Amino acid sequence: MKKILLGTLMALSLSLSASASVTTATQDDGFNLHLSYPAIHTDKASTTVTINKFIRLYTDEAIKAYKSNRYDEVSMHYETTFENDRYVSVILHVLYQGKYLAHPESYAYGLIFDKRTGDRADLSSEVIWPSPASILKGLSNKEYVLLNEQDQSVDYDSSFKPLRMVNNFYLTKDGHLAMLYQPGDVAPFSYGSLHVLLPILLK
Repeated sequence: MKKILLGTLMALSLSLSASASVTTATQDDGFNLHLSYPAIHTDKASTTVTINKFIRLYTDEAIKAYKSNRYDEVSMHYETTFENDRYVSVILHVLYQGKYLAHPESYAYGLIFDKRTGDRADLSSEVIWPSPASILKGLSNKEYVLLNEQDQSVDYDSSFKPLRMVNNFYLTKDGHLAMLYQPGDVAPFSYGSLHVLLPILLK
């Protein structure tokens, strides 16, 4: 039985005036499980617990997939994309490498947290959330640009229509709202996770 080692590594200090900091937590079994994910700390214990319980849903899912032996290797890394006095936004990138897969399955999850409550942020008072239909329409008429993880433009094929749209948004460093699509949602699966920057700026 694989033993999971948990360690917290170097703190990536964020402004203390914002009452939050992000440290890097890891889970690694010394073989083919390599998870690096954010541990978000605030000055309120209950808020810290709420945020990190939510992040743990994603790490637990990755570990579950690894232990199922469906994949030979599972890895995760993250990036902190935005922070101000109220919000912190991160993206989790998860890779699943199967024995018979030429390329790993790649997924990305955008998370925006309200640092006062620890919950997923409700930005409705600050931005007008676009509907899934309006985003697809914007991609079709090229009002919005679809980008891969290397920020290269990808053509949107209108024959791809996601069966369901999830709340998979993040904030860019300058406060713009962006949406993440999973592989196969709006382009062939081989394109991996894609994102679209929206002309919506956090006030």
